[in-house]
Amino acid sequence: MELYEKSTEFYDMLHLEQKKLGDFSSLKELGDFYREHFSNEMNWLSSRPLAYETDQFILVHAGIENRPDWENTSEESSLSMPSFYEEGHQADITVIVGHWPAVNYTADRISSNNPIIDLEKKIISMDGGNQIKPDGQLNALLYEDGRFDYTFVDEIHKPSVVQQAHKDPTGRMGTVTYPNYEFTVLQEDTYFTFCENKSLEVKQWVKNEYLLHSGSETRSISDVSTSFLSVQEGDIVSIINADCDGYVLIKNSKGKVGWIPKSCL
Repeated sequence: MELYEKSTEFYDMLHLEQKKLGDFSSLKELGDFYREHFSNEMNWLSSRPLAYETDQFILVHAGIENRPDWENTSEESSLSMPSFYEEGHQADITVIVGHWPAVNYTADRISSNNPIIDLEKKIISMDGGNQIKPDGQLNALLYEDGRFDYTFVDEIHKPSVVQQAHKDPTGRMGTVTYPNYEFTVLQEDTYFTFCENKSLEVKQWVKNEYLLHSGSETRSISDVSTSFLSVQEGDIVSIINADCDGYVLIKNSKGKVGWIPKSCL
């Protein structure tokens, strides 16, 4: 909580009034504090439209409801709809959203916080999980001459140069993401355990240090990549976790997150 709290505008507001989160006994008390001391900012936020529509795009925080009259989407849906990319929509133009981290859609894909740009589904999901994912990032969507691109920044300040190339022979990919942490163990290995995710019914190789076993129950202790990456000598990568046996969790220059042998570094 400490890191997340200090990485938000709301923390800055507390700091300006020499307060901290522990000074408040309830969410109501905390809300009253913000309304009392930052009424102009809160009123400005409350007065913003729920969505912007242009000739080419709809921009909304979480999503629009899957209905022909999408303009009647409820405020609750527009601000807090989960997994909009999986729900779809009936608008005639592309919908650009945040809210639901794009990495949450990568349970069976290469783990990445990069935007998902799906022009066939007419959805761009661009939330990079900044500050709420251990390998999250702040994404910027770029649009010029009818083409999309993106760039990102993050706060992973542990760069390292690959000393030995590695070609991943396994093809393993995926991500464990909140709240899908419950597993059935299929096979235990030296560094990883082959599991079936109970909620998603996908099979993933989870790093042993991220698994907590309690009786007959097995769960992940947090979000973590289950992807394995290839690297070339001289590649510059960001180290996310170097404290596990045998393998290092890294993010490469293209934003892909996964495991490589420690011998590579």
